[in-house]
Amino acid sequence: MSLIRIKYTDQLVVKAKDEFQKGHYQISWQYLEDAHIFSQPYPVMHTFVHWTMLSFAFKSRDLSEFFGQVLRLILAPPASIFKRYPEGNNGRSRTGLFTHFPIPNRIEKKLIKLDRLEIKRIKSGGESVKYMRQHPMSRK
Repeated sequence: MSLIRIKYTDQLVVKAKDEFQKGHYQISWQYLEDAHIFSQPYPVMHTFVHWTMLSFAFKSRDLSEFFGQVLRLILAPPASIFKRYPEGNNGRSRTGLFTHFPIPNRIEKKLIKLDRLEIKRIKSGGESVKYMRQHPMSRK
C-alpha cells in the first residue's frame, strides 16, 4: 500500500470538492476522474472516490451519473480487493464498467513520482501507519 499515493488521491478529492462548491463542475469532475485512477488499487479510497462522485451527481441532479455511481459503489470494493479493476478507467457512468483505457501520460508520470516518494519514505524509516484523513471541518 502506498501511503503517499493514498494521501495524494485524498488531496485530489479535496480539490474536487472545493471546485464543486465554487461552481466549477467540469474541473471538479476532472479532479475526481484523476483521483479514481489513482485510487483503484485501494478498496477504501476507491469506494470513497465513487461515494464522492455519487454525491456530486446527486447535487447536480444528474440521474444517469447517480445510478451509474450506485452500481460502481457496489462493485468498487471487490474490484480493488481482487485486482479486477479496469486500469485507466475514469469511473464515470458514461464509460463502460469494465472498459480499460490507457493511463494518461500526465498521470503515469505522477504515479512514477509518487512510487519513488513511497520507496524513499520507506527507506528513510517513514511511518508505516495508515494515512488518516482529516476531518472535513478541520481541512485547509
